[in-house]
Amino acid sequence: MRIDGSLTQIDSGPFKRVIGVTKRHRIYCRKGITWKKPKGTGWQLIPGSLKWVTWGEYGPWGVNRYNHIFFRKGTRQTFSGKNL
Repeated sequence: MRIDGSLTQIDSGPFKRVIGVTKRHRIYCRKGITWKKPKGTGWQLIPGSLKWVTWGEYGPWGVNRYNHIFFRKGTRQTFSGKNL
């Protein structure tokens, strides 16, 4: 099934997480993913700018255009729709 949006890189992780970046390095996280609705309900723009992202057991990691590595602290296993 086709999902709306346009990403240059995408990753899925534990806890029903799907995260990706656009060619302009904008970060998006898929919200509303459930077993009954595996494609979710839409994309949420996440503050920041990365060219590559992944979501592991301990949270999201990313690389910016300068090849600096980032990890986002304080993320939750459940997605509220307001923040990660």
